[in-house]
Formats: sequence, structure tokens, C-alpha cells
Amino acid sequence: MFLKAKGLALGEPTEIQLEKLDANNYVDRAKALLKNYSEVIATPVDIAVDLDGKRKEYATVDMPVNYPILDIGMKTISNYCQLIANAEVVFAKGSPGNFEKREFSHSTRELFTALVNSKAFTA
Repeated sequence: MFLKAKGLALGEPTEIQLEKLDANNYVDRAKALLKNYSEVIATPVDIAVDLDGKRKEYATVDMPVNYPILDIGMKTISNYCQLIANAEVVFAKGSPGNFEKREFSHSTRELFTALVNSKAFTA
């Protein structure tokens, strides 16, 4: 949602999924949060798409718009794990990746492991 709020084109397959989830209602809220708190909101630097049944990663500035985004990329996972390790409080909701597909479950497994190992208060 924050990538869309930043004005990045997510592509038709991802836009269709957001529409099905009625998630587009949150874009304005994400824009407001970025405007007021951009210094403390970390957004993905890379993403993973389903390219003919295989995981392919791209920097967010080079996202292909004709493939569904199904996970955040490994650089983003590393960044987020570092943020979690240094945090005092972490609020997490939901899965960042499509964990039902093994090749797109990396972020879910890595970030939840980081949360479990963190000394932060987590909710």
C-alpha cells in the first residue's frame, strides 16, 4: 500500500488483487502517514514477482507492471529484520508475502523469526 501511496505503478495484476481485497481504501491513509512520518516508515526497496511460476526479484524502481507482486525482496527482508532487531516495540499485522506459495513465503518466515528472536515488545 505504501508503494502505491508513493506513486509507484504496481501493475494490473497487483491492482486487481488490491481491488478484490478492497485495499485501495487505505491509499489516502498511507499517503498521510508518509507525509507526516516518512522518517520512521520503512518501505520496500525490492519486491518479488511470479515470473512464469518462478520468484524473480526487482528493485521497486524497476518493478515490472505485468506480473503479480507476491512478496517483498531479500534486501527489504534484511532491512526489516535489522529494524526489528533494534526495535523496542513492534506491531505486526498479517503476512508480507504470499506464504501459501513456498517461493513467496521467505519474508513471512524470516520476519516472524526475527519477531520471535527480538527483545522488543511485539504485538
